[in-house]
Amino acid sequence: MTQKEQIQKAKDLLISEGYHLTPYKPYCYWSVLDAEHMLEQMHSEGKFTDQVYTDDFGIAVLDLVERRFDAEYGVTWEHIESATEEILNTLKH
Repeated sequence: MTQKEQIQKAKDLLISEGYHLTPYKPYCYWSVLDAEHMLEQMHSEGKFTDQVYTDDFGIAVLDLVERRFDAEYGVTWEHIESATEEILNTLKH
């Protein structure tokens, strides 16, 4: 088995075990896909419905989360939501 095939086999195993592999850089083990999910959730609650998600927006959210990262508390959905709201409120003004 080639090295490329071994890597693919390992990826397939991780996926079958419920791990999500993405081409995006992880931020404290979160990714821009989480920022996208948060914005979708906020849309479903009627918040910031005029904001369209882009990967650049997701990167900005996670860069803010990463700058404020405190290892004692970790990162939660509330941190993602707070950073999203802060950036969107800044864009409005």
